[in-house]
Amino acid sequence: MSGTEEQFRSLILEGLFQERDGRLVVLQAEKELDVEEHLLPFRGRMVRVVIHYAPPVPDKIRWGMGCCHWEGECPVGHHKEPGKMLLLQATGLVEGPPWAVSGTSLPLSQLPGHDARLILVSDFKLPALQGVGDVTALMEQMGAMRQFLVGLAGVAKEK
Repeated sequence: MSGTEEQFRSLILEGLFQERDGRLVVLQAEKELDVEEHLLPFRGRMVRVVIHYAPPVPDKIRWGMGCCHWEGECPVGHHKEPGKMLLLQATGLVEGPPWAVSGTSLPLSQLPGHDARLILVSDFKLPALQGVGDVTALMEQMGAMRQFLVGLAGVAKEK
């Protein structure tokens, strides 16, 4: 790759999202990860993003199929619509904060108090293939191979 092409980069934040001191964090493997800190390296890059609720064990009886940890009144509305689920998929340029992908706002405010997953994958370009030989020679080899196979097919019919 040349120095101007971006390197592939990915991010998966999965677990219970919470607000801590005005920051959005996710509890993951007994660690608290700051969501904005992990989004910053993607600012200005082309990405594919998916954000969705991810109940550890889906349970149709519980709010959000088990992803909602609110009791009483859920700010997303699970107390009124228990089956409500979140799914955002977008492709484009990461902007923020406030965080968006090509103008589509990321619904980060719907994550606190919920088990969810945020996945970002940067677009990347494969390095251009270098020339593999003379096209004319390759076409001649293909023609010769075709003639050989036609000959084999003819021999098989005669037997």
